[in-house]
Amino acid sequence: LSTDHTRLVFHPFMEHGCGWPMRRLPSKNPRAFLDSSPSTKNTRTGQRPRTLENGKSMSHGAIPGYEKHAEKLSDRYESVLFEKVHGWLLPILGEKRGRALDIGAGSGRDAAGLSRLGFRVVAVEPSGRMRSEGQKRHPGLSVEWIDSSLPDLSSLKKGSFDLILASAVWMHLSPADRPRAFQRMASLLNPGAILAMTMKDGPADAEFPTYPVPVGEVELLARENRMEILFFENQKDLLGRNGITWFHFAMRPQPIRP
Repeated sequence: LSTDHTRLVFHPFMEHGCGWPMRRLPSKNPRAFLDSSPSTKNTRTGQRPRTLENGKSMSHGAIPGYEKHAEKLSDRYESVLFEKVHGWLLPILGEKRGRALDIGAGSGRDAAGLSRLGFRVVAVEPSGRMRSEGQKRHPGLSVEWIDSSLPDLSSLKKGSFDLILASAVWMHLSPADRPRAFQRMASLLNPGAILAMTMKDGPADAEFPTYPVPVGEVELLARENRMEILFFENQKDLLGRNGITWFHFAMRPQPIRP
């Protein structure tokens, strides 16, 4: 990964049985990075979402845009390989396999990539046209597609996944829905499972309503749901779009201590 990335590791993987060496921030106070990150303001304080000019404040407000532009968006997503987009995650997974949940599966690129790694994948996508694109572009894989979305994911059973990937989803959830959405994702994890989240920080698009993505908010929700953050970094946009930064998190349920 390039030196443009900034990484913060709270819990060294060497202590958890993973030999992948991870670079740390040079700061003597890593927490200061989170506190000074460009999107650390807590949305629970009543900060207005970025795209409320049209009066909408719904977590599902972006779905019509994905329906309208499904083919074009799918072409864009498929132009960047799964291994490049989620190269940061692959060493964290190591040899871990099992059941994976891809939330906001879009064109199916990530679901297909996880399936090729050996996961049995449930791909969640609320846009009918995006689901159709995903099924058309990635046939014959161990992927089950379902029509659902955060914050509920009501058809899924608790404790049934070894990996949850929520990529480019969090910024579409309203701040009011995020605590319930995070709690729901945490409840779906097996002990020792991984929750991986990527979220975009940057200019909003009227057709795809987004909200600020405070890093500190994610840290707070992790703590409230007894999740330990294993990895954090920010990354420039792989498609070269100006003003866009991506935040990457990996976390897991805190081990139950005797």
